[in-house]
Amino acid sequence: MPTCVVPVVGVALLAVAFFGWRNFMRKSGSGEGLAQNKIRAAEQAKAVGRFDEARAELAGIPADALSDELAARKQKIEAEIQASDESTKLFFENEAGTKYLDAMLKKYEGFYLQGKPETSKVRLFLKRCRTFHERWPRHPELDWVTRQEARFAGYVDLNAPPTWDDASWEVKDLTDGMPRNYVAAFALLDELAPRAAPEEQKLIQKRRDELEKARPEYATDRLYQAKHEFEQKNDPNKAVWWLVHNVAWLGDEALANESARFLIKMPELDAHLRGYKKNYPERYAAVMANPIVSAWAAETGFKP
Repeated sequence: MPTCVVPVVGVALLAVAFFGWRNFMRKSGSGEGLAQNKIRAAEQAKAVGRFDEARAELAGIPADALSDELAARKQKIEAEIQASDESTKLFFENEAGTKYLDAMLKKYEGFYLQGKPETSKVRLFLKRCRTFHERWPRHPELDWVTRQEARFAGYVDLNAPPTWDDASWEVKDLTDGMPRNYVAAFALLDELAPRAAPEEQKLIQKRRDELEKARPEYATDRLYQAKHEFEQKNDPNKAVWWLVHNVAWLGDEALANESARFLIKMPELDAHLRGYKKNYPERYAAVMANPIVSAWAAETGFKP
């Protein structure tokens, strides 16, 4: 090669190298290269269950940097993360359903519905079956509930208003154990009273008087129990449990407020309430309607 040509060839090679390096840096630092790096990082994060990290990687990809191949990989990752989220949500949803099934249906059925059960007891059971269907339609043991409903089909008419026997049994169920639901118990008696016979109205009033007399002592006892769970046993979960039910189910503003004042002092109350919203939405709504709790939520900026 002539000597004069060598510098020209060298310059040309340097130019090719420069443009190749610049193109590599452009691709790896932004655009398609950045997208490829982030998708690879998202795939790795997803593979070990770090879904929030994977989402963050995908969110950082420029919208115009995806080739068809990278777009397909991104879509696949997003679909797998969504499927995992749905599976996790369903697991925890059904976990609450299992607790309800065991305590409120299976235990009840085994204790009260053997042989030829009373219609009032069957009615309450079927009401609970209906609740289970509405709240946990994807529960793996839904077929057990369906079989029980078929077993007692035609036994009682849930669309007919409850009789005194029906209401009396359900009120007993709501207020004999713990936690007690005075709100629901009084609602049942109040619904029955206008259409009850004179003798039944006397029984209704007698039951109301008994509940009202017992309620303050019960409320104080459960408040003390909550304080004991928190201060002596270092169990805030159980303390919150008793306080939440006092606030939601006592049906007396002064008594409920007393428990609400202690409830808002609980550590990490926001996390507790989010759990109740997920697993016990009706109780959560009743607690948030309390003026002391709602004022706490406004002051702290609580978001469920």
